[in-house]
Amino acid sequence: MNLNKKAALFLPLVFFILIHASAQDRPKVYPSNWWVGMKDHALQLMIHGKDIGRDTFVRISYPGVSLRKVQRAESPNYLFLDLVIGPEARPGLMMIRVKTSLLDLIIINPAFTLTGDEDGMGDGGVGMGCRGGRGEN
Repeated sequence: MNLNKKAALFLPLVFFILIHASAQDRPKVYPSNWWVGMKDHALQLMIHGKDIGRDTFVRISYPGVSLRKVQRAESPNYLFLDLVIGPEARPGLMMIRVKTSLLDLIIINPAFTLTGDEDGMGDGGVGMGCRGGRGEN
């Protein structure tokens, strides 16, 4: 096998490994979605990522959603956001911007999803992607 054939087989493997490794380092948001129209408008998000809680500034700009408090954990890899999802909030993608220094801006991707009320009852369902709790399965 000549050098060009070896390179043609080896380079895609290297790119796959690099892309997969960088995807593992992206911050993750839990829960990944929530419903608008819930009776309790308070929501706490947990963000997990390398050093996400060190000297960070968080900004959320989404109609009907306000950031009430940013809480840092003992571990620098966790950050907790206390949000209020107001009654005027509509379903859509909400970007969470985390600034770690003057040069670093992390836009958490995928964006946090606000979901609409599926049954139209205005109670917003159970939450955290679960169905049920009202006699449904």
